[in-house]
Amino acid sequence: MINRLKTLLFSQTSKDTAITMVGTGVSALFGTIFTVLLARSLSPSPFGVYSSLAAAITIITTLGDLGISSALINFLPKMPGKRKQLISSSFYFQSAIAAVSTLFFAAATFFYQTLIPGSLPSQFLIAAVLTGTYIINQYALGVLRAERKFTQSSIVMVIDSGVKLLLVGLLFYYRTLTINQVLLANSVSVVIATVYALRHEFAHLSPIFPKAYLKKIFKFAKWIGLARAFSVAVARVDIILLNLLHSSFAAGIFAAAGRVTLLFTLLVSALGSVVAPRFSSFTSKKDTLAYIKKLSLLIGAVSLFMVLTVFLAEPIITIVFGSEYLEAIPVFQVLAIAMIPFLFSIATTNPIIYTFNQPRFFAQITVLQVVILVVLDLILIPTYGAMAPCISIGVSNTIVFILSSIKLARLLNEA
Repeated sequence: MINRLKTLLFSQTSKDTAITMVGTGVSALFGTIFTVLLARSLSPSPFGVYSSLAAAITIITTLGDLGISSALINFLPKMPGKRKQLISSSFYFQSAIAAVSTLFFAAATFFYQTLIPGSLPSQFLIAAVLTGTYIINQYALGVLRAERKFTQSSIVMVIDSGVKLLLVGLLFYYRTLTINQVLLANSVSVVIATVYALRHEFAHLSPIFPKAYLKKIFKFAKWIGLARAFSVAVARVDIILLNLLHSSFAAGIFAAAGRVTLLFTLLVSALGSVVAPRFSSFTSKKDTLAYIKKLSLLIGAVSLFMVLTVFLAEPIITIVFGSEYLEAIPVFQVLAIAMIPFLFSIATTNPIIYTFNQPRFFAQITVLQVVILVVLDLILIPTYGAMAPCISIGVSNTIVFILSSIKLARLLNEA
């Protein structure tokens, strides 16, 4: 048992996860401080408006990704000799999508009060620019992770969160912090991070659009893109629905609880980005199963940490956000438990997508997850307010984990 633990702790997966977790942890710390400054400056209702805008930005950003970053994770390790063609095709296409997404968000300005009550037209316009830039930023991170450059991808995340925190900290100090200024600060930070991430790529882009490889990328990416869009909807649509169906105060309370659990989401993201290229490289079921068992031990340790935070909810919320956010304590506790099945699904969905090359199944169960989430939110939010999305998330995460476990077991048992 001791030898197995030593092997696990000193494996390349653990090392890469540790590197990614350092970047993710620093980014999460900066993000938490950023959220604390913002929440204490704006109070729950305006904070709920900002959180709704941020949720909309995240959803459109993920839609704009179209699964291209995941396709690069699948193809770059397998086709290293075609790197230039793959990068060029995907970059030009991703840039076009980013431009369209920016225009789409800007057009939503005409319906700003209907979409996000309490918002302003200027906030929608800034958010539009921020959305387009974040699409390119996520593409750059996808390239780095596909090539297992986890240190570089961590640096990119830290630059984005660090510059944003610095600018917002200055505004907080001079007591001039507003939603518009926060969005502008975020725009500056993500531009700097994106330029850093792509600084070596521009000189190697093909001067023409190599369309032949785009078809290969899109064939794989279409299902991942659909699944990722719905996955983000699972995490973000609840804030928007709370603002629409209940109140901006409820949205602010849930956003505060969700921000504390962001560390768990980043843990899942970091671990997923590390294990995906490995599952892509496996050619035998034996290797896949052995890796799943080792990964499950690591996931189990992380889940125990998540349970521990449930008992520390009151001091965490009180210290971080203050007495105005006391209603976020039970919300945080339920939300933390609801995310545990999401964590364990790393070990089931990644081999389905990358080892067995079945992204369509992942897309299908993710669509089902969003349908369950939205239906439950629509039913529960008017009565239970900020607690309703926690229940919906727990139910939908559990269903996805069960279905993906059954599918993976069938794939591993096939002759």
